Amino acid sequence: MAGSKASVRCAENEAAVVYLQGRQRELCGEWDGALTRAFRLAIASISDHPHALRSLNDASKLRNVGPAIQRQLKAFFAASKPTARHRPPTPPANSAPPAGSDSGMAVGGGAMEMVPLGGDDVAHPMDQSAAAMPDSIPRKPPKYSPKRGSAAYTILITLLLEKVRGRQSVPVAELMAASRDSNLLSSVIRFQVPTSDRTTGGAPLQLFACGWSSMETLAKHNLVLKIAHPPSYTLSEEGHAVAVDCLRRSKMPLPPAAAAMLPAAGRDGGAAPLARQAVEWSAHTLNDSSIMLDLPGSVGAEGAEEWQLPPLGPAERFTDAYDVIIFIDNRESECHGPVFANQLSTQFGLATEVHALPAGDAMWVARQRGGGRDYVLDFIVEFTRAHDLWMAIKSSRFRDQRLRLQRCGVRRLLCLVDGSLDDLIAQDPNRAAMIQAEMQEGVDIQQTASLHDTKHRYLDISTALARRYNDAAAALQQLQQQHAQQGSTPPVAAVCPLYSEFVATCRAVQSDSVANLFGHMLLQVRSVTVDVAIAILRRFPSLRALINAYHLMEGNPEGQWLLLTRITVKGRRISEAVSRKVYELVWT
Repeated sequence: MAGSKASVRCAENEAAVVYLQGRQRELCGEWDGALTRAFRLAIASISDHPHALRSLNDASKLRNVGPAIQRQLKAFFAASKPTARHRPPTPPANSAPPAGSDSGMAVGGGAMEMVPLGGDDVAHPMDQSAAAMPDSIPRKPPKYSPKRGSAAYTILITLLLEKVRGRQSVPVAELMAASRDSNLLSSVIRFQVPTSDRTTGGAPLQLFACGWSSMETLAKHNLVLKIAHPPSYTLSEEGHAVAVDCLRRSKMPLPPAAAAMLPAAGRDGGAAPLARQAVEWSAHTLNDSSIMLDLPGSVGAEGAEEWQLPPLGPAERFTDAYDVIIFIDNRESECHGPVFANQLSTQFGLATEVHALPAGDAMWVARQRGGGRDYVLDFIVEFTRAHDLWMAIKSSRFRDQRLRLQRCGVRRLLCLVDGSLDDLIAQDPNRAAMIQAEMQEGVDIQQTASLHDTKHRYLDISTALARRYNDAAAALQQLQQQHAQQGSTPPVAAVCPLYSEFVATCRAVQSDSVANLFGHMLLQVRSVTVDVAIAILRRFPSLRALINAYHLMEGNPEGQWLLLTRITVKGRRISEAVSRKVYELVWT
């Protein structure tokens, strides 16, 4: 102790110094690290302090006595306090302690009482190492997860969905608008002026955020990052995982592109990694189960009436009445033209013809046997290269093309891609997000390894189309028989358009610049997909027609806002948010 006394400026602090030296030896040993340096600096500060430290609050005011050292001193000061049970009786001021007592010494003339050293109930501070050990390890705070329906919850999901669409960051105004339109909020995110007369030093009333203050919480937990000039926000790496977890809890379908942004997470405990799930589409093999996956209805009797079918007689099979023929575009190229059509016929025995197609590189028609009419089936093929496809998606040319095709009556678009999309995805994961967003809107993107592989795809599609249409026709006939037995009106399937009608419709669509321009305007509105734009164009083929409809409801602003909610898209009405956005597009 003599050495310690010489180095401690105030003798009353000697016990604290000795205690910290003991804790340093126990926790650090001979290892010279950050914790060892923290102990040395704290011991030096306490030793150099000229006044007695009687509480943890006094010690916390010293320099270099940080939270880690304070946790160690907490046990020291707690054990140094005499309790009512063990406090020795206070002797008279001029009396000496009784002989033979085991009480501790009074350091500095009784200024600091020590706990009895020999008792069984109270231990010396140096004996508290085992009990104080857990305090030396900082506890990991629980993982932050925003409450469902809260502003933070909605902001994370909105940023994730914007990331899926290829946007690296979202400005504040757009983020608040998208969050309001998401229907996930239990309260509105907006900036509002408080009703009270609050001022700051005579300054004018400030704008207070309702819900937007949760952005500070997200930034505090390192879930969002702010990008200045102009102010915008994006998700951090930790924010991706929390946002996907919020998306799962919202019961919304998890976008494959959102899964691709999490290379190490899984949808469920036993599921495959999301990154692998997100790129499986780029290498999967075309088969019967995936060719017609997105066509309306199903092959079963419940959805057979939603198919477009060529005319069939009672109990007549599709394969008995029609032949499936591939129409190849007449432009000379590796994957279309007369040479390619001849190769399909000679090598695979497919029925092919060369035509000047108004759209696409190839399409399938059902020709009535005996030299009858040609009916266009719901399938058209575009052949492109990987880089060209990416540039078309990036520049929105791909959406414009799908808009024209769907206006022509084509329900299903297949893109045969020459080249590796995996290389593009590896360069930028957001490219996978944009490509897969197109897939979710009814586009099937298939990679082909070679020209021979492309020919095999045509063979697979032709075989699958014949089988699927045959099954759909049989299911519809069975359903019609059941309704006839019950005495109800039997369902009737829509009739496939004739090839001549398809050509005329395509030419009319291409020449209808007014409708095309209006369709492009609609596609610029957030949340307006190609299907929604097509449904609006069918009801209002031009901007003038929509304006006239708004004028008829003059004096009823709410009715004008909700005008488009009367239109159905795939059995569901257009949302109020989309209807209002289109209204704002027209009148602002």
